[in-house]
Amino acid sequence: YINRILVFRGLDEAREKIETFIAHFPDGEIQMREAYASAAYVQQNYGEALNEFLNLIDLTEGTDASHFYFAGHCYEELWCPESSAIMYRCALELEPTLDLWTDLVLLWAREDNPESLFTILNQASIDFPDSARLWYWGAVALRMASMWEMATHWFAQALKYAPNDVQTMFSLADTRERAGYRSEAIVLFGKIIEIEPDEPLIQNYLGYILVDDSIRIQYGKSLIEKALDLEPDNAAYLDSYGWALYREGKPKNALKYLLKAEEKYSTDPEINIHLCEIYEHLGNIDKAQEYAKKAIQIDPQNKKARYFYNCLLYTSDAADELDGV
Repeated sequence: YINRILVFRGLDEAREKIETFIAHFPDGEIQMREAYASAAYVQQNYGEALNEFLNLIDLTEGTDASHFYFAGHCYEELWCPESSAIMYRCALELEPTLDLWTDLVLLWAREDNPESLFTILNQASIDFPDSARLWYWGAVALRMASMWEMATHWFAQALKYAPNDVQTMFSLADTRERAGYRSEAIVLFGKIIEIEPDEPLIQNYLGYILVDDSIRIQYGKSLIEKALDLEPDNAAYLDSYGWALYREGKPKNALKYLLKAEEKYSTDPEINIHLCEIYEHLGNIDKAQEYAKKAIQIDPQNKKARYFYNCLLYTSDAADELDGV
């Protein structure tokens, strides 16, 4: 009856009924409060859920790891990372599960706290040294902290324990590419293509790298075309195809695809940078500046966008001086 009230009539009415129930049946208090806390959590009422989980910790004298675990999640949703970490730690002392280690690792990655992240990773790897899942999520956390080299090592370890896992292989390839090791990434993506030949995400990623580095442009373009055939409205694939045409020396044809990509995903700095480069190539400096400026507004830390914008300002200033002579 109370579970139905929790689902269909809301927390306020359920709390009133639960208090009445507890007054008559005190032995069922823990069960009722767990039901209420779980319902509040599912309904994303994290403040209410947290209060109830903390009550449960007191009632059970801190003997149930799940109460600490969900209290930690509530604190995290309420932007209290330190309190969340304490709850996770208490849960780990009772039951050192892989899920708990993973949540704690990701918590410190999101909080950009590398010292705590390294400490947790070291401890977790001692408890679960052969777990592909731990190595994978540890690598994800390191990527979140932009620690590309270390993330590569952790993804490689994950792949050691799960050698046929395509997701891990993709993550390793993507991390190597972001770290600047494109030749290694190309080899890894080539292996993934052999396993998943019809996966558009992989086709586009490998195709773009080959085209961008002017390595086997025609093969790279053919991979992007396959991806576009499967998802013709995908902004990333349209951008890649436009870039392939530009690398082929067809900037006007490229512009059509890149403008379509920008229309579908106007907040992607890379698409705007590509438009900047092509307009600059075509001699339209004003348009090139417009897209470089837009890329900077989207991503103020984007070094490539800032470089092009500064170069274009210099070009524009130089042109003005020549006009005045």
